[in-house]
Amino acid sequence: MFFCTKCGKIIVLKSPSPQGKAKIECSCGNIFDVEKDIILKEKITPGKEIEIADDENILAVHKHICKKCGYDRAELIEIGAMYGDEEDIVRYKCGKCGYVEQLAAKI
Repeated sequence: MFFCTKCGKIIVLKSPSPQGKAKIECSCGNIFDVEKDIILKEKITPGKEIEIADDENILAVHKHICKKCGYDRAELIEIGAMYGDEEDIVRYKCGKCGYVEQLAAKI
């Protein structure tokens, strides 16, 4: 639906004329040129595609050597404290094999 800029009434859009220069007239007498005044289709540009790396976690940016495979990068996973007297839980997930290792908490 389109609205007239002069009176605010709804304008019913019909198929364009065969000449290619379609004009639509409102009941108030306001004339619209379809090619200039009304956007029939919005141009959508495609966005950047998501890149997936094979056998490697792209979030693994922290320096940590995996105990299982020896890979030197890991994803840092931090779980906040649930109660006031608890500490945060910190885990490292290997960027290659996915092995998760938890840091020892203070006692």
